[in-house]
Amino acid sequence: HRQNPGGIMGWLWWDGEGTKYHSQEELTRTADALKQGWQGHKLSTPPDERLAPNRMRDWWGCIWQEEVLGIAGQVVGNPIASYEALARYQAPVGVFDHREADVARIKQEIAEAPGILHKIGWMQLYERMRYLRPAQDLYLDIADDLPELYRLRDMVAEYLHRELDLYLSLGVDLITFSEDWGTQTGLQISPAAWRKIFKPVYRDLFDRIHRAGCRVEFHSCGYIMDILDELIGLGVEIVHSQVGCMPLKEIARFKGRICFEADFDRQQLPVQSPEWVRREVFPIAEHLGSPAGGLFIVAEVAGATPLANVEAFIEAMKELSGRMWSRRYPQNSRA
Repeated sequence: HRQNPGGIMGWLWWDGEGTKYHSQEELTRTADALKQGWQGHKLSTPPDERLAPNRMRDWWGCIWQEEVLGIAGQVVGNPIASYEALARYQAPVGVFDHREADVARIKQEIAEAPGILHKIGWMQLYERMRYLRPAQDLYLDIADDLPELYRLRDMVAEYLHRELDLYLSLGVDLITFSEDWGTQTGLQISPAAWRKIFKPVYRDLFDRIHRAGCRVEFHSCGYIMDILDELIGLGVEIVHSQVGCMPLKEIARFKGRICFEADFDRQQLPVQSPEWVRREVFPIAEHLGSPAGGLFIVAEVAGATPLANVEAFIEAMKELSGRMWSRRYPQNSRA
């Protein structure tokens, strides 16, 4: 199931402030410049309740405040501020009822685009727990290994299994998880706590996905070296991570065992030169490119990024994607 896609692929997207700094033609032209070998699908979801121009409540009851258009804000109102509230709280599992129209629509979308990879999801365990419970309290719960923490975890896990029931009925190829486990320099919690509290839930969900013949994509920003080998051991096929937070030479030992979806340095892309952009793309390919796993290089582009830098990324990716694997991109052993 890890086959050489024929080269290295790249893609990019602009954040919601792109139109402040660039014309719609420039945004569309650059966003469409690199061919995607996949199509993402979405369920229709209940609209957020607008509480103020930049404040809304989602269908879990979490209140979000957004400071920059198009960039996710932060939760400022948590429905489970105390564990007394957990006894009364009901996860919104009803959102998955009566989805016949969604199922029919997505199956039709898949039928109309054969020969590419179809994916769905943005499944969140830790992230959702951190939205329901104030983050600082959740970290203390994890450190204290509080029994109530497992009740919260299992409630969210039950929701995820209901979500997965629907996803597996669609015939997609790939299901995506999004859990930002890393800081700039390490995990947000200890690896031991990650293994004890969260890994068993991931294992159950990933096993269901694999038994159904689907694959797992795991997005996680930040430094995740401490759990990368374990994610691979759980069967994750694609890991979408910010490789700039980790030493490329160390991550390279995993190539051939997984498809890297390498996040190009979004902090440097807006402020560096086009020459710098080009120089940075090629080492990623050198260290992580392998036909045994494959490689995507992706760029999330801030609106204020100079167009020349975006075009330099596109040109470098076109050069890379036109190459077949050669001595410069050797295939690693799976040992």
